[in-house]
Amino acid sequence: MKAIKPLVDRFWKKVDVRGEDDCWEWTGTKTRTGYGQIGRGRRGEGMEYAHRASWQIHNGPIPEGMDICHKCDNPSCVNPRHLFIAPRWKNVRDMIAKGRQIGGPNWQPPKSVPRKPRKTPEMRLWEKIDKRGPDECWEWQGYKLPFGHGQFRYEGETQLAHRVVYSLTRGEILEGKCVLHTCDNPSCCNPRHLWLGDRDDNNRDMREKGRGHNPPVHFGNDNNMTNLTEDDVRFIRASDLTLVKLAERFNVTKTCISSIRHGATWGWVDPDKPFVTTKRDKVSPDDVRGIRALLKEGKLLQREIGDIYGVSGATVCLINKGKIWKDVT
Repeated sequence: MKAIKPLVDRFWKKVDVRGEDDCWEWTGTKTRTGYGQIGRGRRGEGMEYAHRASWQIHNGPIPEGMDICHKCDNPSCVNPRHLFIAPRWKNVRDMIAKGRQIGGPNWQPPKSVPRKPRKTPEMRLWEKIDKRGPDECWEWQGYKLPFGHGQFRYEGETQLAHRVVYSLTRGEILEGKCVLHTCDNPSCCNPRHLWLGDRDDNNRDMREKGRGHNPPVHFGNDNNMTNLTEDDVRFIRASDLTLVKLAERFNVTKTCISSIRHGATWGWVDPDKPFVTTKRDKVSPDDVRGIRALLKEGKLLQREIGDIYGVSGATVCLINKGKIWKDVT
């Protein structure tokens, strides 16, 4: 813990000592009425009037109920020659005799401390922006999120700094809209570098510029985790061996072999060749094309289309979303 300097050492650093009979002005903290103040010690112990501290340094403790008065009537003076001890009633009588009571002939109203004008949110916002050339990035100097976007408290809530700048300079941001950067600098607040788009525009811009967090997906021979090659896939599709024997031969599961034969996986390998259709398949590739054509027309519900082809509406929904039969074009 940091050591606290004794009151005596701190006291003399804030006293303008002059001649013996001159006033020794207190240069530290003062009250509005001009009396000096000094901290008693540690935080929480409060403040002491500087002229009372001067008396205690030179004359010892002050008895309870006694006041330290000024002969010079200068409240900021701490010269011990100008101080005397007296009961409180005598201090009040001396104040009245000299006309220093409120409204008296020698009364001086407390000095008002001018308050600094309160800054508006807009003023605080622009203070945190490093403005440069019109085409340069204006870096945000305040708090930033881990990905670099600035944060600012505005209209009672914490917002992204570049969104606040856009709303102040370009206009209102509609619900669901995103403010994007042309410079790809998340901490930039230059209005010239900001443009408005929706979430799809934001995601598309992120992917096109390679700023996405999802790694690229590698298929087939480019995937280091695969146990098969494109030649293996062609052999599996052309083979008359059972699923069990093919799975044992290539050290994969029967499900993997079945998915390859039906085009659920490795569908980009020779897509012009027909895939295997088993009795469990309720629709054929031609049926899938017909379902997609009806969906495109938009005249029938998915449940009604399912009734035509003998499948459920859920199956039609999966075909529509590309979850199944996605390799059939």
